[in-house]
Amino acid sequence: QLLQSSRRLQRLDLSNNTLSGFFSHPDVPSLLSNLSCISSLALANVTLSAKDFLVVSKWLAQLPGLEDFDLHDNPFCFTSDSGVEAAERLIDFIGSSNRLASLNLSRTWLPNKIRSSLSTALANRTGLTSLNLSYNNDQLFDAHLLSSIAKIKS
Repeated sequence: QLLQSSRRLQRLDLSNNTLSGFFSHPDVPSLLSNLSCISSLALANVTLSAKDFLVVSKWLAQLPGLEDFDLHDNPFCFTSDSGVEAAERLIDFIGSSNRLASLNLSRTWLPNKIRSSLSTALANRTGLTSLNLSYNNDQLFDAHLLSSIAKIKS
């Protein structure tokens, strides 16, 4: 009911709550669609599963004004069998979001398989002024990814 009455909400911080399975509930996608004015979204340390993130990724696509996205401390999203698909949806969002200025992916353990697509998404970004990839898989980083980060135009 709180989410239904919050159509003009601009900042939403659900961090440090155990939300595993929450986003997979049948009623949640329609509730999230009411929150289209969000400019800042924090889902840090909410124990998202890959299935949850697939729902979240559809919601992210409906947030044209999202400027700040914090997903840190959610290693479960991308380490399961369906984690690569969830990571690919995240990369699609990074590549297509026009207003995203701050992105925190610290301790998400992004899979190595998405390194190339992450590099491409970052190389094509404009306006990103803050990017946190700390405490991730060491094998994620290579010269191509670092070169892409260096090309980000703020």
